[in-house]
Amino acid sequence: NSNGDSYFNGGNVGIGTTSPAVALQVQKASESEIRATESTTGNHLSLYQQAGTSYLIAGKATGTATQNLQIYTGNSARMTILSGGNVGIGTTAPGSRRLMISTSDSANDIGLEVNMTRASGGNYAIRGLASGAGSATSNVGGFFNAIGATENTALWAYQGKVLLCTQDATDYVGIGTTSPDHKLRVNGDARIGNLHI
Repeated sequence: NSNGDSYFNGGNVGIGTTSPAVALQVQKASESEIRATESTTGNHLSLYQQAGTSYLIAGKATGTATQNLQIYTGNSARMTILSGGNVGIGTTAPGSRRLMISTSDSANDIGLEVNMTRASGGNYAIRGLASGAGSATSNVGGFFNAIGATENTALWAYQGKVLLCTQDATDYVGIGTTSPDHKLRVNGDARIGNLHI
């Protein structure tokens, strides 16, 4: 009814099937899609199933990648995926970050935790690799920053060994300097046992 509501009172609804198992079941031999479309812009959200793969698609009829996708809980956006692929958790504006996690909730004391429990081989909970070539000016495998508190620690090794090594004979380590010229360059005082340098 174009002037009012349309409804089914009782039972399941099947499209492409005569025996729907849930309230609404859409079925097709090769592929199946449910789409919600905004008529003025052509923007749409689709649930799509094809050849054993399920898709959640935020797109446009022309194929132009201009739509963002947001996941809400409790009437707040919890995850945002920008049309270019950048992902924000706890923020709707991840900017240039491929993945950005942001929280100010007092219940959260850890922003990201990775727990590896595999019982064989070598396990790397977090591995950073920056390998940009061409016109890239610098690659940094890991960047840590801590500010704003009474005591700020950018990197804290809680248990286990701390290894600082380089794979290349020409790579140097700098403490207090971004341009070391030896295997280890310390800009400032250093203490090794009872030896103060």
